[in-house]
Amino acid sequence: MRHFYPALSNNRYSQFGQEVAAAQRSLYYWWWRYLRLSSDYWWLCQQKGRSLDKEFNKTYKMFGDVHTLGFKEWWLSNGTKIFSYKVDPPKAQFVNLQDLYSSSDDSTKLWLKPLMIPNHLTKSEILEQVSELLETHKSKNLPKSIVTEYEVEDLRGMRKRALIDSHRVWCLHSVLEVAKKTNRLSRPERFTQYWIGKKLELDPKAFSSKRLRETVEANNRLAMRVKVNRYLSKAQNIIANVELGKFPVLTEVPERKRWSVKQLSEKNKAIEAGLWMCPESNSDEFKKMIFE
Repeated sequence: MRHFYPALSNNRYSQFGQEVAAAQRSLYYWWWRYLRLSSDYWWLCQQKGRSLDKEFNKTYKMFGDVHTLGFKEWWLSNGTKIFSYKVDPPKAQFVNLQDLYSSSDDSTKLWLKPLMIPNHLTKSEILEQVSELLETHKSKNLPKSIVTEYEVEDLRGMRKRALIDSHRVWCLHSVLEVAKKTNRLSRPERFTQYWIGKKLELDPKAFSSKRLRETVEANNRLAMRVKVNRYLSKAQNIIANVELGKFPVLTEVPERKRWSVKQLSEKNKAIEAGLWMCPESNSDEFKKMIFE
């Protein structure tokens, strides 16, 4: 029997191909893709998981080298053990009275004392009334004996579309930065934040506040720049958190000491020599946008 995954649509799949396809539609896939954006994580892979940051090293121990394998191969070698539950979480079920009174002190379950339901109620009416009885119920975390250490966080008001767009903005911006440094652009001044937003077909009104909507009407270019910069900031925070095994989290991460003097010097030289090329950015999709 295959593993149980809390963030996949069907939780479990009998065939590996179906499981991978579901994983590619899930936030697990974007967890993997955001980790591939990190130049620090790339260098950690070159160092075989050795840095001064123990929490960072722990991420490498679990996720491994995310650059050398495609998602399907990586999911088989690492993703399955990272994200699957050790056992299935318990489900609501009927119990007999003896079990109810002998086990009602179990804090991992909510025990409903004998419940009277009038026969004349419809199913929807029963559900509505039971829901009212449970208004004060607050869910608790599953015990550690069940859950995995790497749980997908709530999006905290950030839609999945914005998560994907932030990734795309970061990638296109990254390609532009490399092209500018290597003098590959004939007119670098025209590749602005507004250009990025237009090229990626972002809607500057989509996530605006009331005040920003008024700005959109008055100055569409300013609104687009604001949105692109906001997405870049979100992507940077997501990358910083995914390096520590948390996703998707938008809070800022204070600067951490990760490298010895020698490691840092070698890392900078490797990047200057062009050895680091983000696999997410180095694609035909983004290159065509710039050089077509």
